[in-house]
Amino acid sequence: MLNYILKKSTGIFLITIVLLLFGIYTVLRLPVMMYPQTRRPQVQIDLRHSGISAVDFQEQYAGQIESRLLSIKNVGLIETTYSTDSSRINLTFDWNIKSDDARVSVENTMITINSSLPSEIRDSYSVRFRDGENAGYLVIGITSASMQSEELYQILKNNIESKLNQLQDLDEIGFYNTQRLIVDVSLDQKKMLSYGITIIDVNNALQSGFLPQPLGSLNTSTGRLSLRLERNGRGLRDLPRIEVKKVGDSSITLDDIATLNIEYTLPSRVFLVDEKPAVQLTATPVEGGNINYMTKEIVAIMEEARVSGIIPSDSEFSLYLDPAKYISKSIKNVIQAALIGGLLAIIIVFLILGEWKNTFLIAASLPVTIILNFILMDLFNVSINLISLGGLALAVGMIVDSTIVVMENIHRHRTDSGNINAPLKQIIVESVAQVRSPVIASTLTSVLVFLPISFTAPLTNAILGDQARTVVFCLLVSLVVSLTIVPLTSYHLFRFHVNKRKKIGTIQIHIEAVINIIIKIYNKSLKWILDKKIRAFSFLILAFTALAISVLMVLPQIPKEIISTPTSDRVVLFFRNSTISDTEELMIDILPEMNSKIEELLGDRLVNKYTNLSGRFNQTFLDLRSSDDTEDVITLLQREFISKGDWYYSIIPWDPAALPLPKSYDFQMSIYGSDPGKKVELLVAIQELLEKEELYSWVFTRPSSSAIEQLNMTPREESINRLSPWSESSLISLIRRVLTGTSSITLNDGINDVNVSADYPKEDLDSREKIEDFLIPYKQSFIPLKHFFNFSTSKGVSQIYSQNGEPAYQIYGSAGFRISDAERVEIQNKTESYLKEVLTLPDGYSYSFDNPRMEMDKSIKSLFFALLISIILIYILLAFQFNSLWVPIIILVTIPLGFIGVIISLRVFNSTLNLNSLLGTILLGGIVVNNAIMMIDFYKETRDDYIDYKTALISTATIRFKPILITTLTTIFGMLPIAIGLGEGSNILQPLGIAVSGGLIVSTFLTIYAIPSIIVLTHSSKSKNQNSGKGVNF
Repeated sequence: MLNYILKKSTGIFLITIVLLLFGIYTVLRLPVMMYPQTRRPQVQIDLRHSGISAVDFQEQYAGQIESRLLSIKNVGLIETTYSTDSSRINLTFDWNIKSDDARVSVENTMITINSSLPSEIRDSYSVRFRDGENAGYLVIGITSASMQSEELYQILKNNIESKLNQLQDLDEIGFYNTQRLIVDVSLDQKKMLSYGITIIDVNNALQSGFLPQPLGSLNTSTGRLSLRLERNGRGLRDLPRIEVKKVGDSSITLDDIATLNIEYTLPSRVFLVDEKPAVQLTATPVEGGNINYMTKEIVAIMEEARVSGIIPSDSEFSLYLDPAKYISKSIKNVIQAALIGGLLAIIIVFLILGEWKNTFLIAASLPVTIILNFILMDLFNVSINLISLGGLALAVGMIVDSTIVVMENIHRHRTDSGNINAPLKQIIVESVAQVRSPVIASTLTSVLVFLPISFTAPLTNAILGDQARTVVFCLLVSLVVSLTIVPLTSYHLFRFHVNKRKKIGTIQIHIEAVINIIIKIYNKSLKWILDKKIRAFSFLILAFTALAISVLMVLPQIPKEIISTPTSDRVVLFFRNSTISDTEELMIDILPEMNSKIEELLGDRLVNKYTNLSGRFNQTFLDLRSSDDTEDVITLLQREFISKGDWYYSIIPWDPAALPLPKSYDFQMSIYGSDPGKKVELLVAIQELLEKEELYSWVFTRPSSSAIEQLNMTPREESINRLSPWSESSLISLIRRVLTGTSSITLNDGINDVNVSADYPKEDLDSREKIEDFLIPYKQSFIPLKHFFNFSTSKGVSQIYSQNGEPAYQIYGSAGFRISDAERVEIQNKTESYLKEVLTLPDGYSYSFDNPRMEMDKSIKSLFFALLISIILIYILLAFQFNSLWVPIIILVTIPLGFIGVIISLRVFNSTLNLNSLLGTILLGGIVVNNAIMMIDFYKETRDDYIDYKTALISTATIRFKPILITTLTTIFGMLPIAIGLGEGSNILQPLGIAVSGGLIVSTFLTIYAIPSIIVLTHSSKSKNQNSGKGVNF
């Protein structure tokens, strides 16, 4: 094969160039995104039911809503939180469902559900992707010195928003003004009573006075026509004069019975930077969308609007939140880590081999392999993202391994004094043939290491799949390059040079002298160990004892997580109050005190802060002095801001470059029983116990532990029946309107659309007595509401939480950042023992301690399963390679020895046991196997050249020491930037780099002694031929 390639070198070079050009073209067309899909599609439904409590809504409507949602195909989990006035349903779909298909199926189902809901809550829902609390979104502040914000807002709304909505990666976009027009229609009950008017009359007047009224249908010769009354030209200025009721010859207008107040106030959503609001543009990408491209396109459209004069030329755009900046920085840092790793690997090769042509060939194989790899990425739909780029960074140190082995063997034979007169083509062909088999075997073992990732848990496959595929593509391409293009290029590069050792420089002389000293030390120490079997046996016993100590004593001290989060110097504090949704109230009454607490807690660690107020879900972003302060700051904030009663808080690092993952906690407990109120009381009691003991830094309940006071009304049927035309149903409709106001209508003031509704002043309905004494017109008089109903009070729950239709009452705890698994288990055991001792439940009630990290445990276990599959596949491959059942066992025995270095390095460098560090462990197994293959294959091929098997073993081990040293060092230095965590974003892969680098140092040292030791122990001295025996058949 190689002879044919050397004969057809022109054609091979031409094909290579074409493929490289196609690879470059492929790079430019590959999609670029932050991450592949790393979580199951999630769709969120928000329901608004003003005036209806959580219990009432759940009892009346939950059955029909949840049963129909449960009938949607491929829904794995439905989580419902019913609250007073509003409810939220989160649907999590299976992994194989596309996000858009999931959303469409939910929207179609909600159309059916909506038609069966009562008119007062019909159409009061929204369906959207569930972004999660750390979803990346863009916020731009827009200001102009020459134009009022109101006018600027209108121009942006009318001229720019439609263009932005056409962007492919955009899900939602909105402009928010610094002020909004509100119309407050405050009803005067005394005046209404004097005219015998109720809020029902006001509602009907607003509906009929401004909205089109259907009148019926008309059958004509051309078809059927719908007849309707249009109210053309009526707007906000006509509101005071709208007729509510006719009394004799007089028309009672809205102005006669209400006070109208029209003014500008804060909008429903305000973004504050240094307490200064601006016109705000907020954009959210579609699920899996490219937020980087979305941001660039939005900024380009805004710039074009400024240049073309649509908006003033002095308009300024301030990117308050710019995820694209973080994403670009993270991707740049990962690429930088790969380039630095590749450069370090090449420097190591040059320093050890001491010849620039050899180094050039090995260095050239890097870009060639990576460029050709992009063709396979495009073929298998792998995008350019942080995970796939991490695979490239990971593969850099491994790509050159095959080329190093080939070039080192060519270099050794070419400079060997016995080959000075041999033809170069013959030297290259024989050199490649000598190492072809072990190179193929070692590359395939590395490929087989990554292949079982496809059989892991869905979350593991989603996170590591692109990384594993990218590494496999690089390894397969590097194998082809090392056995074809590299020998071909070396032939043309060296064919005009004499085959002899060249003079080397001073640096290379010293490096070679150091390497020779290391080789001599290795040779002597190996001779000493192999001289007696007891020494070889003792070495193996010590090695496996160290392994046992590492696994049993050190491993439990390492913290667990799914995957590392990017380092960030920002923290976000989410907060909401179930009773306060007015942004002005939040900004004036709540925010100053909260900011004061934050500034007092953080001191000079706080650089800047800005807040996004939207009423129900608010965020304060904190810029910190350094990312080193993040963990301490979060701990301080979690202790100060505790979810309790009406308040909910969540404090997390904020980084748009963070991988969206399922949340996990350190403690989870469920309560079971019949009465919801009693279960909430038990949750409150347990929360107080845990907070008192300070076992966890953050404890919260689901549903909310707050209780609400309920005012119950019981109809007095005899009184109602005597006071016709009032009936129970008409009274209930009236009370509902009294409490919620009239239905909203949309009017225009000539510039803006504004929603208008009428209601009573808050002070008219702020106590039980006032609602009981609320007067209702009857004939020429009026009657208090308590004449129709008996009133009583009771307590009820503020929220109801369910999973797949079953109510759930749970309490969660978080012990802090990156605690070890042993510490977490210790705290959990203390918690369980403490609660069992002090907690006494009423009859009929029970509890269970749940596993809050089921998803993480499942993912980690699946990787261990993948490791087992890898070992089996590698064993089968090696059995074919060596035609033996025992040789693969000798090789595979060395795999666990690498775990020593992994465990110790993770512990020493305070890293975590996660999917990436476990992937590094699996990868390490492949590298260890490759070193063993090189040693055993060379021993197998050359043992007959020596007088006995020990001499052959020591000599071949010594000869293969240098290429093993080179490949080990190139892999370690190639991984070094990742292990250091160079730049933001790179620390996602840091545990992997630490695991491989630390594990490789220890495993290489152990392997070069363990393999010869095992061969000596399995060799039978009874054999007549010292090169054979009853042990392993080589």
